[in-house]
Amino acid sequence: MLRIENVTAKSNTLVARLDINHDLQKYFHSDLFLAEFDFDIEAIPPALLVVPVVNNLIQVAWAVGVDLAVEVMDGAHFRSCHRLKQVFQEWYPGLSFRSEIRPAEIVDTKVGGSGTAMLYSGGVDSVVTYIRHEPERPTSIIVDLEPAGIHPDIIEHAMRQAGGAHVVRSNLYSFLNRRQLDKDFGSHIEGSWWGGVQHGMGLLGLAAPISSVRRTDHVLIAATHTKAFQIPWGSDPDIDNNVAWADVTCCHDGYELNRQQKLNDVIGSFIANTGHYPLLMVCNSYARKRGHYNCCKCAKCAQAIVGMLIAGIDPRQCGFGLSEKTLPWIKESLDTMAFFARKSDYRMWEDAFNSIPDDLSKIEEVVPGARAFIEWFRGLEFTYDDYFNKTCVMRDRPEYAVVVRDGEAELHAS
Repeated sequence: MLRIENVTAKSNTLVARLDINHDLQKYFHSDLFLAEFDFDIEAIPPALLVVPVVNNLIQVAWAVGVDLAVEVMDGAHFRSCHRLKQVFQEWYPGLSFRSEIRPAEIVDTKVGGSGTAMLYSGGVDSVVTYIRHEPERPTSIIVDLEPAGIHPDIIEHAMRQAGGAHVVRSNLYSFLNRRQLDKDFGSHIEGSWWGGVQHGMGLLGLAAPISSVRRTDHVLIAATHTKAFQIPWGSDPDIDNNVAWADVTCCHDGYELNRQQKLNDVIGSFIANTGHYPLLMVCNSYARKRGHYNCCKCAKCAQAIVGMLIAGIDPRQCGFGLSEKTLPWIKESLDTMAFFARKSDYRMWEDAFNSIPDDLSKIEEVVPGARAFIEWFRGLEFTYDDYFNKTCVMRDRPEYAVVVRDGEAELHAS
């Protein structure tokens, strides 16, 4: 059995201590789950404080087939986890799922509000969700899950939005041993533990304490894919739309738009109508440094640059430091299969490729050489197998480590 021994709230910090059976310890880097909010959380009901913990832990219990014990759960959250278990079990029949959540007490809590919150990272998907829902004045929730972190300009921009913003620092990404989980269960899931299982439930769970304070009754999470992507993924309408607690529901937003449509029809229209270019932070390079914009040296940056050029958006106005070497580098990387991509990543390249118009004169030359590059790109017999490396040489991301001083647990960059 996995056991959430206790969950404490002191000032702005949520600390959950886990009792982990010896046989399961290989799946954990820490027996402490932390989340640091930018407001006092001591008055938040315990059943809502435990939501982030359960939502980042229960998948391990499902995978290995052990029960999860917890002192108290909200009723709507308990039922939500049961629905989510059924979805994951259908997707990943190779995992155990011989497990139950065993709360000592189930209570019904209410937030009692009507506001909107949304997860916001400054990436293409979340920027599109904000633009689409701006009339609702959503409160942005920024999850800082690694020391490379969210750029301070993204945080400052979100704070200036009409609904304001909250920043949460957490070790949700690093308290689990993802490499061991990938090793033991990777053949049963798509891509990785984080991508294929954890991230939708895990990120949304951190919104529960914020929903209590801001009185929000629904939380938006931006879609990564569309229904054309038929591979199970950890953030999907079947997952996100079933996440719930108290009287709060969650919504997988923008599922009807692929990545290129988001650039062309939403961000492109926003720029045309307002004259403002949004700062886009898409980079997930392991080498990215805190305080830096997009590295423009990784596959994800390259895909965003290509998509923006096709949409007639100048990447240099959106946080990308292009040089005269950037487009030749992208070309060479595709030619030599230097970019690592999972099928989930390739789908975005494919969206861009399929959106190139027959008449290239319709594409604005927003950077020198853009049209010539797109003409070359259009001429490829573009397939996943022919242009992408499927063997990832990974370097560990910088992670948060938990440091206990004088009985107090804190997050520190490792």
